[in-house]
Amino acid sequence: MNSILNGIYIKDNDIWGFPQIYKTIEFFPLKLKDVEYGILFNKIFHYPKNSIPDKQVLKMSYLKYVLHLVQQTINPNGTEIYDGLLNFLKYVTRNNDIKIEHTVSNDPNIDIFDKIKINIKIGGIDFTEYDFDIIRAIVLEQNGLGIDFIEQYNPELEEYLLAMNQSYSDLTLEDEIFIFCSLMKKTLKEVEDYTLYQFRRHFERILSLSNYELYSPLEVLGQISSKNGGRLIKDYLYHTEETINRYGSILIDKDKYIKSNPHLFDPNFINSK
Repeated sequence: MNSILNGIYIKDNDIWGFPQIYKTIEFFPLKLKDVEYGILFNKIFHYPKNSIPDKQVLKMSYLKYVLHLVQQTINPNGTEIYDGLLNFLKYVTRNNDIKIEHTVSNDPNIDIFDKIKINIKIGGIDFTEYDFDIIRAIVLEQNGLGIDFIEQYNPELEEYLLAMNQSYSDLTLEDEIFIFCSLMKKTLKEVEDYTLYQFRRHFERILSLSNYELYSPLEVLGQISSKNGGRLIKDYLYHTEETINRYGSILIDKDKYIKSNPHLFDPNFINSK
């Protein structure tokens, strides 16, 4: 979990689908049936700022970034992001009294993006651009992602990740829902009130359990095995990591690699070659 949520975020609320509270305002998690707002969630909150290697952009608040720069790339004269954000916030806060206000400084010595200040009022409560960074972190976390996961984006590593996960990466949320219903023998009506967080966690466990039941007997009988002699099939009884490394499946942890291959770092072994 990102450090800006320390002391604010109640992790257990995600298990039961309860809202998170920030500055007295409740932020409710999305459910599987909230298709329209799921689209807005992806459209508004998923942009990594570091995808634009510019100092001015990196120091910019995410609210300013998405309302101005992202909107420029979609439609310079449009208001899709503004309208979508307004609708999204009304839905997840269950509050229709929301305003997004802009003020512009006349100081000629201030950079154009620093001149613009954006304020959001929800039920009469003021939220600054910095507050929105916290809101974004809350919304991402409670819906099964995390701001760190988004901001780890690296275009070069992304290509390797997509190549490695080509078969699974083709699955849409719709595919996952039908797979889940099939494995659990449930109807769509029975799962529509799952939050995105609950669904992703449950779906991950179901896949782990299915793989374990399918392949573990083969591993026990010695019909399949890993190259290094370790466990090939992951047990479904495992602790879910709070912080997910976006590229953990393709990057090797240096300390673990050294520990598992000590001979490669032995001077005697190197000199013998």
